[in-house]
Amino acid sequence: MSRTKRTERAARVRSLVASTPRAALIAAVAGVALGVAGGAHAADLITGKQIKDGSVTGRDVRDNTVAGFDVADLSLGADEFAGVLIGPPGPQGAAGRPGDDGLGEVFPQVATEVVGINATKTLVVGCGPGQVAIAGGLGGNAGGAFNLMESAPFGTAGEERGAWVVRAQNAGLASAPMTAWTLCGVMR
Repeated sequence: MSRTKRTERAARVRSLVASTPRAALIAAVAGVALGVAGGAHAADLITGKQIKDGSVTGRDVRDNTVAGFDVADLSLGADEFAGVLIGPPGPQGAAGRPGDDGLGEVFPQVATEVVGINATKTLVVGCGPGQVAIAGGLGGNAGGAFNLMESAPFGTAGEERGAWVVRAQNAGLASAPMTAWTLCGVMR
């Protein structure tokens, strides 16, 4: 290639490079204009029926573009407003009554009896003097398949409930031991 042709070619490249920012600016402005106009046109063409459920997220929606009338009645649950609807704290309430002293020590008690096939058995597990039954149930029964029918405190209300009652049926294929348990506590 001759020196003259190389010089002409270099001049064309320099000219192209010098004009590139202007060309890029023009292309960018045209792209933004088409994008804005195209987006407005697309808003008229796309409906909610054409959008797959769960495909539009909060990041896809411009701030302050969704209003109350855009949302169907009863379509939002309380979990969607978590932390949003909390107002200022209210006034201090009245003092409550002093609480009970609660329980002291806790003592487990158990009772076990063998129950025949298809037989129903009721076991009452008692607590010691001054103790109250606070929990109870049907224990793990080796070799038995028991259907629990009742598990409840036994006795009158409050500190009078000194036992736990368990009633169950042996639905297994053989006689098996049934164990009932209770936790007894000392009221302070």
